[in-house]
Amino acid sequence: MSAVPSDDGQPTIGDLLHLVPRGAAAFAAEVGGWVLVGQVAEMAPGWAFRTASGKGAHAVRAPTGEVEAILDEGWAALVIKKRPGNGFADTIFIGRATSNDVRVAHTSVSKLHARVRRIGDGLFLQDAGSSNGTLVNGDVVAAGVDVALVHGDVVRFGSIVLQCFEPLRLHGVLERFVLARKEEAGQAAGPAAPRARRS
Repeated sequence: MSAVPSDDGQPTIGDLLHLVPRGAAAFAAEVGGWVLVGQVAEMAPGWAFRTASGKGAHAVRAPTGEVEAILDEGWAALVIKKRPGNGFADTIFIGRATSNDVRVAHTSVSKLHARVRRIGDGLFLQDAGSSNGTLVNGDVVAAGVDVALVHGDVVRFGSIVLQCFEPLRLHGVLERFVLARKEEAGQAAGPAAPRARRS
């Protein structure tokens, strides 16, 4: 991804926003995989925690009017794709250790917490025997059992809650996110001053 990642090397929603003007297909190609989005407390030196926060969380509504996502520009955008050197054919590793393909830097997340496998066009998640468990939409994922992921699923690794997005649909969500922020900023500014009448 050519967008500049955050200080810890992981991209944020803000990084992905820079790719939105390129169009949906270019966005999806550049991102390179499904994305897990959410607030992740990051481990800082001395085991102090800080949370990434941008300009405030915003509800993003689908064209039907229902809330599709809640996003913050500073939240993590963890791309589900293999890192160079991962020799396992179709398996993507998720966990706290830096050796994972997808790193979730939080103490409630096991060093190797979960695996994602590509089967055909689908993504399947399984817990890797983690200490604090994995849930999809509130349902426990048993160790070694595949659960299909779909756009919009809410996944929990330990105490970290992330939402799963298919890249083409994430592009649309981010377009609506930008629009919602602009509309909110316009409302905060108040109505425009009335124009003077010409006589």
